[in-house]
Amino acid sequence: MNEQLLFLGDISRYLLVGKDPNEAIHQALRRILEHFDGERSYIFEFDDERQESDNTYEVCAPRIASEKQNLQGIPYRMQKYLLEEFRNGRVVCVENVDDPSSVGKEEQEILQQQGIRSVFLAPLWNDGALIGYTGVDDPKRNARHVSTLAAIGDYMAAMLARRDHTLRMKKDNELMQRLMNDTPGGFVRLKMLPGGNAVPVFINDGFCEIMGMTHEEAMALYTEDAYAGVHPDDVPELQRAAMKAMEEDAMFSARARFLHKEKGYLQFQAFYRTTTDSDGVQYTNGYYVDMTAETEQEERRKELLDNLPCGAIIFEIGANGVIDSPHINKRYMELVGRSEEGLHAHDSIQGIHPDDRERLMRCINEAIRQDCDMETDIRVLRGGGGYVAFHLVGRIVEKEEQKTVMYTTYTPINEETRSLSVALADQRRAEQLARDTNEQLRFLNDVSRCLLTGDDPNDAIHSALRKTMEYFGGDRAYIFEASDEKRETSNTYEVCAPGVAPEKDSLQHVPYDLQEYALSQLRKGKSIYLDSESTIANSGIDADRIITSQGIDSIILVPLQAGVRLVGFMGVDNPKRHVTHISHLMGLGDSVTAILQRRDNEEQILRDNRIMRDLMNDMPGGFVQQRVSPDGRTVPIFINEEFCRMSGMSHRECVEFYSTDGFTGVHPDDNEMAKRALEDLIATRETVTLRLRLVRGDGSYVPMQVFYRVTDDRDGNLLLSGYYTDLTDQLALEEREMAERDELTGLFNRTKLAHMRIGAYRKLASCGVLFFDVNRLKIVNDTQGHAQGDVLLRVVADGIRSLATDRIHGYRYGGDEFLVVACDGAESELEGLIGQWEASMGELASESGIAVTAAVGTAWSEAPFSLNDLIRQADQEMYANKHRDRNDTR
Repeated sequence: MNEQLLFLGDISRYLLVGKDPNEAIHQALRRILEHFDGERSYIFEFDDERQESDNTYEVCAPRIASEKQNLQGIPYRMQKYLLEEFRNGRVVCVENVDDPSSVGKEEQEILQQQGIRSVFLAPLWNDGALIGYTGVDDPKRNARHVSTLAAIGDYMAAMLARRDHTLRMKKDNELMQRLMNDTPGGFVRLKMLPGGNAVPVFINDGFCEIMGMTHEEAMALYTEDAYAGVHPDDVPELQRAAMKAMEEDAMFSARARFLHKEKGYLQFQAFYRTTTDSDGVQYTNGYYVDMTAETEQEERRKELLDNLPCGAIIFEIGANGVIDSPHINKRYMELVGRSEEGLHAHDSIQGIHPDDRERLMRCINEAIRQDCDMETDIRVLRGGGGYVAFHLVGRIVEKEEQKTVMYTTYTPINEETRSLSVALADQRRAEQLARDTNEQLRFLNDVSRCLLTGDDPNDAIHSALRKTMEYFGGDRAYIFEASDEKRETSNTYEVCAPGVAPEKDSLQHVPYDLQEYALSQLRKGKSIYLDSESTIANSGIDADRIITSQGIDSIILVPLQAGVRLVGFMGVDNPKRHVTHISHLMGLGDSVTAILQRRDNEEQILRDNRIMRDLMNDMPGGFVQQRVSPDGRTVPIFINEEFCRMSGMSHRECVEFYSTDGFTGVHPDDNEMAKRALEDLIATRETVTLRLRLVRGDGSYVPMQVFYRVTDDRDGNLLLSGYYTDLTDQLALEEREMAERDELTGLFNRTKLAHMRIGAYRKLASCGVLFFDVNRLKIVNDTQGHAQGDVLLRVVADGIRSLATDRIHGYRYGGDEFLVVACDGAESELEGLIGQWEASMGELASESGIAVTAAVGTAWSEAPFSLNDLIRQADQEMYANKHRDRNDTR
C-alpha cells in the first residue's frame, strides 16, 4: 500500500508541478515504466475527425527499441475492441496476447507484430470525451495495481488538456503579436497611471517605422514617459483627453505632433481607447497615422482657396450638426467688407440672413446624406450694414463619422437673381414635397393593405417588411418580439435585400441586459435613428456590439406596443433614403402589433382546436357532431377516431359514408326512432339516450348506446352531438347474467352455482351452507293455484335477498328449495343468518299480509371441503328439522 501511495504521489507531483507539460508527461511515463517493470510505457491520442490514433509519447526500458514512429495514424477500425472497452469505462488488462479471447483480432495482430506478450491499457477522458489511452507493455510486477493506472489516466488527461491550452495560448499570443505588427500604422498599448500619465507595455513595428526609430530606441524614449516624444505644446491637451477617457472608459481621437528621429516633429492622427481589466488596471490602446501628407495637402488647399477670384470658406460639420469654419479666404472678407479680426469661428452661419439660415442648413444636410454637391443662394451680412447676395456651391472633400469637411465657394449675384433663384428653388422643393408625399402615401397604403387583407398573418408581416425595406432602401427589415417572463427578445421575422446575409438565427434569446438603453427608449414610445457607426457606439445602444458586429452602420428602431406594454420592436438596418419619414414607421407599429396579436389569437385557436380534437379522439367512446339541415338531414362535421374504429372503417371511409346523411348507418328498424328523438331534442334541448344498431364496414351491425344533445352554434345552426359506446360486450354480459338468474325470483340459479363451485368457491378458507325448503307450497298450489304459490316463492326469495352481500350469496336451488352460501365466515355466523332471515320474513308478512315459513338446515366446514357434501349435509339437516317440526305439531 505504501509503495502504491508513493507511486501515485510521484505521478501527481510530476504532472501537477511540472512547468513543461511534455517533460512532465515523459517523467510520469518513466515512473509508470519503473513501477510496473515494463518494456514500454506510452500515450496514444485519438483524432475523431481523422478517425485515427497516434502514439504521441513513449518511454522505453534499456535496450528496448522504440515503436513510436511505426504507430502513427492507426485507424479506429483496427481498434474496435479497445474503443468499446474504453467507452464503457473499463481498463484493458491482457495477460496473454496470444489468447484470442483476451483481445480483438485487429488489436492482437498489432501487438504481436511488436512482440508484446502482455499489456495494461487505461482510457484517458477529458470533459466527458475519450481523448486517448495510456499503457504499459509486458509489465512484470504490481499487476494488482492496474486500477491505479486508470486513476493516473485522469492526471494524464488533465496534463494533455493543459498542454493543448498552453499551445493555444502561445499560438494566440504569437498571432496577436503578428497582427499588431502587421497593423497598417502605429499601435501602442499604454498602462495608465494617476494624473493621466502612462507607460508603454507594447509598441508595434509600425509605430517604430513611422517614427523613424528602432524598437529599442522607441522603448528607450517612451518607457519612462509616454509623452516624451509628443510636442510640448500638445501634451496638456492629450493628457486632458486621456484623463476624461480614463473616467469614462471611452474612445477619443486627437491630432498631435510626435518626434521623428530624423524629420523632427510631424503631425499624427491618434485614436485612443481606454479599458479596465479584471484587476481594475486601466490601459489605453493607441493607433497612430502619419498625417504629414494630409496636413500638407490641407495647406495647399487653403492656399488655393486664398487665390480664388470668389469667396471661399471651409465648413467642418460635426456629427451634432454644429458648423465650424477653420478657414475663410481673403476674397470673402473683401466681398463682405469685413476684416479678419471682425470674423470669428461661427460667422459663416451667424452672418447669414435669418430667413436664409434654415434653407442653407437643409441643403447642407441633404448634401451630406446623399453624398452630393450643395448649391443654394443666400444673403450675408455686409460689414457696413445691409446684406450681400451670394450663390453658394459646396463640395464634400472629407466625410468621416465625427465630421464632414465641405469646401464652399461664394459667388456674388444681384438681388433680382437671388429672389428668382429662391422662388425656383421653393417651387422645386414644393414639387419634390408633393412627390415625396405621394410616395409616402403609396407606401403607407401598400403596407396597410398587406397587413389588413392578408389571410396568413405571417405572410402579411413578411410582405409589409419587404415594402418597408424597399421604401427605406435598407439591407434588412425585421421584427423582434419581447418576453418579459424570460427577459429576452427574439428576431421572429426578417426580410433581407439581395446579397445581404440573414442574421435571424443568430439573434434568438437576446437578454434584456444587452438591450437596456434601446428598450428604455422604446418603452417610452420613442423611435431610435442612429446614422453612423460612431453614433451607434456613443449612444449606448450597442454595449455588447450586437449591432455593429453585423456590419450595421445606421439603424432605425420603432416600438411595438399593446397599450402601454412593449411587445417588441421593428427595425431597418442601413437605411439609405427616407430616414426623415420614421414617423410613418411609428404609425405602422400599431398595425403590426395588431397583426401579431391576430397571429397569436389564431395560433391559440388552432392550439385549442388541436387540443379539443385530441381530447375528442382520446375519448373512450365514439363522438360525432352533425349539423342539422332545415329538411331534417344531419351531416357530420366531426367524427372522432374511436367512432371510426367501432364502425370498422377508416376516417376517410366514415366521412364519405356519412357525408350526405348522418343517419345513413342506422339500422332500418331503428331509423325512425332516431329521427323522432331528433325532433324531440330540437323542441326540448334535453339529453336523451337510445340504443341503436349502426352498420360496420363489413356490412354487419354493432349495437350502440347513444347519448344525443342538440345545441346552437354562433351562426344559429343546429348541432347534434352524439356520444357512442359499443354495447356488444355489455349485451353479452347481460345475456350471461340472465342465464345465471332464476326468472321467477331473480336469485342466482343452479347454473351460477355450478360456475362458482368450480371457480371462486375452490379458493375459500371456509364455507357455510343454509338449505331452505318452503312449507305447505304444494297445498297452496293445489288449493289456491300456482300463481299464489309463486307469490310464496318470491316472498321467501326476498327474505334470502336481504341476506346477500359480497360474500353471502342466495340461490334458488329448485322448486321450493333455496340455498345460501356464506364464504369465509365462522360456523356461528349461520345461526345469525337464520335469525336475520326470520326477522325479514316477519317484516315482509306484515307488509304483504302473507305469512310463509320454511324448514332450514345448515352445514359448515373449513378447507378443504366439498360443496356438494355441504349441500347434502344441510339438506339432510333440513329434512330432519322438518320431520321434527311435524312431530311436534302432532
